[in-house]
Amino acid sequence: MDAQSTSSKAKEPRIHLRDAEVNRVPFLYFVAKDVFDGRLADDLLAWLQGTATWNLHNGEFFEQYECDLMAADLPQRCSAVRDEAFLRELRRRLGEIFDVEFTDRVTIVAHKLTQGQGIGIHTDAPSDGLETHRLTVSLGKEFVDSMGGHLVFFASGDSGDVNRVFRPVHNAGVGFAMSERSYHAVSDVRQGERYSVVFSLWEKQVNGSSDLKISTDLLNFLRETKAGEIRHSGGTLLDHLTKTYAILKGWNVVTPVCVAGLFHSIYGTEGFRNAVISTGARKRVRDLVGGEAEKLAYLFSTISRRSLCESIRLNPPFSLPRHDGGTVMVSESELRGLLLIDLANSLEQLPRIEMPHDALREEWEFYECAAPFLPPAAVQDMRSAYEYQVSHA
Repeated sequence: MDAQSTSSKAKEPRIHLRDAEVNRVPFLYFVAKDVFDGRLADDLLAWLQGTATWNLHNGEFFEQYECDLMAADLPQRCSAVRDEAFLRELRRRLGEIFDVEFTDRVTIVAHKLTQGQGIGIHTDAPSDGLETHRLTVSLGKEFVDSMGGHLVFFASGDSGDVNRVFRPVHNAGVGFAMSERSYHAVSDVRQGERYSVVFSLWEKQVNGSSDLKISTDLLNFLRETKAGEIRHSGGTLLDHLTKTYAILKGWNVVTPVCVAGLFHSIYGTEGFRNAVISTGARKRVRDLVGGEAEKLAYLFSTISRRSLCESIRLNPPFSLPRHDGGTVMVSESELRGLLLIDLANSLEQLPRIEMPHDALREEWEFYECAAPFLPPAAVQDMRSAYEYQVSHA
């Protein structure tokens, strides 16, 4: 290898994000191995354990030691973590994963948790200048589960509503989009010290949540119907509707289907009889959300899930049985929309609802049959969610 090639290789950004596994339930996140090249990860850990200067930060729901790596006097062997080439590659890689464009702003803060310290459940929804996306890289070679310090994702603000637990394995990363749904925590450290490096990034032209862009008119209408006061699957109906919408939005589904997902239970459904508005008001809803979205929401309220399962084996147009004993004809496009709404509706509730193993298996098999009608992102989330639930049932 000549000197020019050696010099070029030495200047390559030292970030990899290999084999990123992307999920959208309960919110948009990814998991990756070998985030830094191995030497940088080892050097950072050695410095953090040795001569780094720490400041204790006591917050409302957490206590931890912090070190601002952008301002710290880093040794040369660790300085690559804040080089512009490194940060530019970080923004590019995360932009591809999250399908967004980031501003140039990046903060890098190392965290240290010692025995008895932890972080309570919170969301860090992006308001008042908070970052929109975050990447946390764990550092530490001697971890065992009994030490504590696990990163935990939740499907709601309920501590019992655990969706996934991440072990702080050396040089492994978890990145996620901050939103009203991004409930997470770090369990108390019971032994040793827990180290991590946290990168915070800001998406360009974001107003409020990065994955919940619902118009004020639609939200005000749902609040007017008292959807925020009606109980549904451990929360309120409004919570469920907005989170169903967010899941569909995360799959890059067309707007009418997303909006239909936001309104999918307003007329009641096969399993949820508490309609918040009568079908006599369909014109008012149609004028608000558009004909395509209203029709899908209405269809969803009248058909049975079993009819969806049976219809995917037929040819279009599809005849779906209604609750009242009649039938309704739907196009292939409408059937796809109904299947997407049904899947998002199921995934949003899945972590909070106890189901027997056989019932989970049956539901998973139905969605596997529906997979040809669904986009790849939805299929991936479906398989990830049901595999986890079935294995823990």
